[in-house]
Amino acid sequence: MEFTSCPWSSIGQMQVYFCETNLCAWVEQPANTWSNIGYLISAILVFRQTGWRPQRLWFAAIVFLLFIGSTFFHMSATVIGRDMDLGGMLLLSSYSLAYTLTRSFKFKPSMMYGIFAVLFLSSVPFIHPQLGGIVFLIQFLIAALLEFIYSAKHPPSPMIKKSLVMAFGLFLFALFLNIMDMNLIYCLPKNNVITLHAIWHLICAYCIYLLVKYYCHPDSEIKKA
Repeated sequence: MEFTSCPWSSIGQMQVYFCETNLCAWVEQPANTWSNIGYLISAILVFRQTGWRPQRLWFAAIVFLLFIGSTFFHMSATVIGRDMDLGGMLLLSSYSLAYTLTRSFKFKPSMMYGIFAVLFLSSVPFIHPQLGGIVFLIQFLIAALLEFIYSAKHPPSPMIKKSLVMAFGLFLFALFLNIMDMNLIYCLPKNNVITLHAIWHLICAYCIYLLVKYYCHPDSEIKKA
């Protein structure tokens, strides 16, 4: 079958950099697509624990956008899908860092949205397969460092501190698996059921839930001035 006859071939395709072989089908990467269900579940759980507070609802909305972007990306393997996926990742890391900066430096809560906008808009030019991921990682690591510093100065309850530690540790493990997948270190190209990148999706979804659980706790949330 010619490539031009595939469902998504009329839309700009991107160079594949995952282990899973693309299929000529409506779902080009089945394993990397279905595993995004983790983000949907995470978004629902986050929404349920937000208590309708705007700062927390933003987390639920961003995780849902990440679910949409990543699902479409792996379903279509298109450039626009890639940009949607990276956009969702950068929204999440920018908002997390803005939240952390606001609380750590005792900015007014209303300033957080301006900080978030600046962080995200300044990261948009880097939406590229490699650069976008690097910006996401840098923002996440800075946020994590500030969180550990903050929690050392203002110790939360042991249980909520455990959520932060688990989220950070599991994320690093998932990142290791994702690097192995993208560099074809451990790769079964014809396995369209489960891949290391699919596991990355599932672990990251759980990490997001743990992170928001930490942020939403009274010991950690942004206090009104």
